[in-house]
Amino acid sequence: VFLISSYSLYAQVSLDDPLLKIPRLMPGENPAELIAKNIFVQVQSSSKTIFTGEPVLVTYKLFTALNSQSRVTMQPSFSGCSVQELPIDKEPEEAILDGKKYHVFTIRKVQLIPLQAGELILGKALVENVVAIADSGNLLETKNYSAITGSDTKTLTVRALPENGKPPNFQILAGNYSIAATIEKDTFQVGENATLVVKISGSGNIQGIPSPVILWPENIEHFDGIDTQQADQYVFPVQGYKQFEIPFIGKKIGASVLPPISFSFFDPLTSTYKNIHTDSIQLYFTKATPAAAVAVDANISQNNLKYLFLIPLIALIVFLSVYIPGLLRRKRTQKKETKPAPDLHEEKKVTMVTTGDVYIHLHNLTTIQNNREYFLSVKSLLVLALQIKTGIGETVESALVHKLESIPGEMDNAKKSQQIFDKCNFQLFAQNEFLEMREEVYFELSALLKNLDLKESVNP
Repeated sequence: VFLISSYSLYAQVSLDDPLLKIPRLMPGENPAELIAKNIFVQVQSSSKTIFTGEPVLVTYKLFTALNSQSRVTMQPSFSGCSVQELPIDKEPEEAILDGKKYHVFTIRKVQLIPLQAGELILGKALVENVVAIADSGNLLETKNYSAITGSDTKTLTVRALPENGKPPNFQILAGNYSIAATIEKDTFQVGENATLVVKISGSGNIQGIPSPVILWPENIEHFDGIDTQQADQYVFPVQGYKQFEIPFIGKKIGASVLPPISFSFFDPLTSTYKNIHTDSIQLYFTKATPAAAVAVDANISQNNLKYLFLIPLIALIVFLSVYIPGLLRRKRTQKKETKPAPDLHEEKKVTMVTTGDVYIHLHNLTTIQNNREYFLSVKSLLVLALQIKTGIGETVESALVHKLESIPGEMDNAKKSQQIFDKCNFQLFAQNEFLEMREEVYFELSALLKNLDLKESVNP
């Protein structure tokens, strides 16, 4: 039985397998010497000389020609490199060395990525072995002997990457890769959420793939993205991909071109640097409809349609909360008047929007449970507040913020408004359940509304 940490490996042996035979000491032979001749640890590497950043496979194996109980007492350690653990086969292999049969157990298998030139020392593994050995004088009497065996220290040579042809600001990455960039469609409304997906696939250091450098056009605003990765650890070098998803919105109507995205790596097979890139992507931004400008959500699925009722519902609530009290006041005034007021019939009917309505909606935010509904409502309320402050009926967020910037003394409030819009847009894109973000946005909105010092506004 071979013990590794908390699990055991059992060798399937035939009746004539020499491992079933109980070893015996020859006259003058030391038990430790007998064990050392028949049990040893070997470290194997896929290469002896590698480049900085080039993956190397390192495997530690226990060879035993005796029926023994063994356990790892010290795992090897590594420095100056990144370490990725690889799965091992619990079933032993068989090997013949110098005519002797061994059962071979894998102790550890790792993919190492050297981070600097020089020597890479492969640490020592130690295994304690307990073997039942018979005395040479009496084969029926056995005694358990314990001995520790270990691997020899092994050193790999790590070569520095060549300076000739090295790209500017090159991040150490060796292997073989490809890159692709996609966007779900090519036409979006201004302010509509979109996602750029960049996928880098290949073999080598999948974990170490850096974020791609993207040269965004001026009329596109992008936000913090997320990355995911998937790797097949049963092959060497490790194969897989790393995918980056970056949300963005268009700020102006018109065409825009996302230039090719470049990616550089070092190919150890050819000892050269390679620079690959995606194709450019053509995008078109059209005028935003009122609903899209408030919701800022292009990918409205059937599951999301139920939230669209919030926009007209909020507008209706605002209208009713202003119109009905005003109507009641006019009726009470008409009852008290003894004479008609002809001049008033000539006045243009107006819709009154008050600061009280804004704070009523602010309080109602605390009752909304659904995150998506919550951030849509925050955006709608902020649009309403900016309309009151600026005196315009615009619904596009960027236009309202720009108008606020033009008002003397409101530059700071304009920046805070844009920050709140950005946080809401990101949450609507990510669709994560972040309670802390809800509270943060609520308090920022409350403070902003106070700083705006809203006055009652009349909009025809």
